[in-house]
Amino acid sequence: MMLRALGKVYIRNRSTIAVLIALLAFTVLGIFSPNMLAQFAWEQHPKFYLANYASYFFWFSTICFCIPMYFILLQPQIHFFEQETVFCRLLSKRKLWLLRIGLGMASAVLYVVLLYLLLLIRAAIFGQLTHYAENGTFFLLAFVSQCVAYACLTCVYLFFAQVFSNRILGCIISYGLILYDYIVLQGTLNWGELGIMGAISVVPGHMNTYGIYLIRIVIFIVVVTVIGTLVCPKRDCLPKEKGEQK
Repeated sequence: MMLRALGKVYIRNRSTIAVLIALLAFTVLGIFSPNMLAQFAWEQHPKFYLANYASYFFWFSTICFCIPMYFILLQPQIHFFEQETVFCRLLSKRKLWLLRIGLGMASAVLYVVLLYLLLLIRAAIFGQLTHYAENGTFFLLAFVSQCVAYACLTCVYLFFAQVFSNRILGCIISYGLILYDYIVLQGTLNWGELGIMGAISVVPGHMNTYGIYLIRIVIFIVVVTVIGTLVCPKRDCLPKEKGEQK
């Protein structure tokens, strides 16, 4: 019943429709302007199927478009679990946290699936699907890594949204993590990267850090989940009314 109610919230929410239209428009733009896709890639003259992939998963498109769209898609879910009626059904802050984390991770996977679906639709129009089949092992590994990375950002977002009852803080910190990685990869900061951007922007032939990033992010997800499980029962997870805020 709760999942059905959440599904109705998503269907009726205008932000969901707006994000889907924006993603579809971006896909169509790449169809009518295929040369634009090369600007997203990691090399100057990429093959079409790699440029198409990069337009959804490499640095610039990830930081400027795909991550912001994903955070907007999370809003109906976050708002749904802030309702007092939902909490009253669960009667447990720990159950609320674990349910939010579970659905948040599922949302991350579904979003990556959506991006690949749009990617393959664009590839099918240009007759490039065989390239993805021929490189199936790479794209499967990339898919797993990207799902884990998006799940990590989701965990951080939901942690601050529930534990501190502040979705804005969750958005700033989770986006700050991916922004930090982007700045480091650009060479602006000579510090170590977290690996979240690297886990999303997986590049063929550069898989030497794949396992390191994946293990690091999985450990981080487990740590955040455990901390949330311990801390949430002690916190007021419901948003405060204006009159209650000091």
